[in-house]
Amino acid sequence: MNKGATLATLVVSLIFVGCGEKSPVASVDIWTAAKNGDIAALEKHMAAGKDINVAARPGGETPLMIAALTGQLEAAQWLVGKGADINAANRERHTALHYATFFCYRDIVAMLIENKAEMNPLNYRGETPLDSVTRTWNPSLRELYSLVGGLIGTKFDVDQIKRVRPEVAELIRKNGGEHNPELDVFVAARTGHLAVIEKYLAAGGHIEARDPLNHTLLINAASLGQTEVIEFLIKKGADMGATYGDGATALHGAAVLGRREAVELLIKKGANLSLKTDKGQTAFDMVSATWTRDLETQIGSAGQVLQHLFDTVKIKQGRPEMAALLRQHMGGQAAAPKP
Repeated sequence: MNKGATLATLVVSLIFVGCGEKSPVASVDIWTAAKNGDIAALEKHMAAGKDINVAARPGGETPLMIAALTGQLEAAQWLVGKGADINAANRERHTALHYATFFCYRDIVAMLIENKAEMNPLNYRGETPLDSVTRTWNPSLRELYSLVGGLIGTKFDVDQIKRVRPEVAELIRKNGGEHNPELDVFVAARTGHLAVIEKYLAAGGHIEARDPLNHTLLINAASLGQTEVIEFLIKKGADMGATYGDGATALHGAAVLGRREAVELLIKKGANLSLKTDKGQTAFDMVSATWTRDLETQIGSAGQVLQHLFDTVKIKQGRPEMAALLRQHMGGQAAAPKP
């Protein structure tokens, strides 16, 4: 599986649901019927011989996965009752249980468990459903829920998700759900699984280890705003001046990707704001530069590398505030940001 795979594939699948084949038997295609909870349309598709496990392009989501992601309990029950493959996985190896768990549809999770869903399948990041719902809650995760909801036309109640997460996690645990004991430590840094990092270091792992992209644990955590992980790593002696790519540091990455809380924490812990990339740019220089289409593309590419869907609109809107924060802590020495 390509390391750049992200939720973007799912988003593309759902955006184009309804834009592909024209159904001769129902007003909408089978995936749209699942997304909308339209059982009458699902019945028409099945009566016409449609494969109930047909995968949407390009992500490979089955109707059951889409019903699970969009909270359509009755449609999900109907599909399972008609023989839908409860353990089918899409291109990124997400199953219906991954989606129902991550988006905290407790009733759908319970229904899938009752129908003998596999409890510990691994997605492309090596996460079980339990891993996906126990990531550390932070602004990046809240942003991800809101962004995906907006893109697929489903309004997620993010506060409700936050409240219900512990209940869903406990339901998964009580029915045999487990954490992946071999979850990649760099994935753990990005997703906030602090216990995995603690175990790695306790076993002799090096705090300045590098992933295949030359990112340290701290750089990974800062890029996704994982403040709890950042604080832990710095306490353990992580080098805030470690660089990657063209000489950028964790502070550069967090600033450019709009992780304000991470930037504030790095500054508080003594990150050097004067460090420059190989192109001679401080973090302030990078966020005060003019926003361009190329920059937006670069952030999208970073999201693929980091396996995260970034809200580029929000990042763009927050750049003046980020520049002001950095300028303030540089002692007023920086020039005013460019428009």
